[in-house]
Amino acid sequence: IIKSKNLTKDSPILFFIHGGGFTLKAQKSQIRSTIKTYRALHNEDLSILLIDYQVAPESRFPTPIEEVFYVYHKLTEQDGYKNIIIMGDSAGANLASLVLYQVQNKLENFLKLNVKPNAAVLLSPWVDLAAEKKGSFIKNEQFDYISYEAVRYWGSLYTSEPENPLASPLKLDKWEGALPNKVFYQYGDGEVLLDMIEAFKDKIGVQSKDVHIEPNGTHIHQFVNYSKYSQEKFETTPFCNNLVAFLKTVV
Repeated sequence: IIKSKNLTKDSPILFFIHGGGFTLKAQKSQIRSTIKTYRALHNEDLSILLIDYQVAPESRFPTPIEEVFYVYHKLTEQDGYKNIIIMGDSAGANLASLVLYQVQNKLENFLKLNVKPNAAVLLSPWVDLAAEKKGSFIKNEQFDYISYEAVRYWGSLYTSEPENPLASPLKLDKWEGALPNKVFYQYGDGEVLLDMIEAFKDKIGVQSKDVHIEPNGTHIHQFVNYSKYSQEKFETTPFCNNLVAFLKTVV
């Protein structure tokens, strides 16, 4: 969606995998917030590649994983770009985490990935499609705009194997060494997915200094709500300030 005029093999590329319950294409709100973040960064060397993977129910597990792996492989192995910042929100963070896992662990029956991203941005990862209705699903259902029933339905459209660790990365082991040195992990404390997001944070080894919790924040509301803001107002949000400060350390 943005290609730098100064693009070289060493230029930073934001490899953005959008969310949407594995059932929606990229929404205008996600694109608007991403572009507003880019504008706030004031760095014309950065390019942004949005991964337009196929979605359910027409395209089911593991096709989106295979497509994301293919594009990442082409960008890094075939085209030779090495300075990658991988970013995903919700279901997109699920897929982004699998890219990190595949680089480290080289799963059989999938395309081998060898280039580790220089940084990772994981926003409200939806990483357990088999979760039960308890904990934050009940505690936060009065605050969030998504529900347990909604995520279970979206998950059923995506896969008949919600317990499969590749559908639910929270169930994967061997995460040691998978994360890059620079990580931005963000979520809201009012999310129905809060329990799994925090369990995943601990499992994959995100350090406390890399965690950004938005008070009263609902699921990826920086994309849903902040996208409507003017550029000036968007740049006053904690999400924009924190993400821009992070990106300045890697681009």
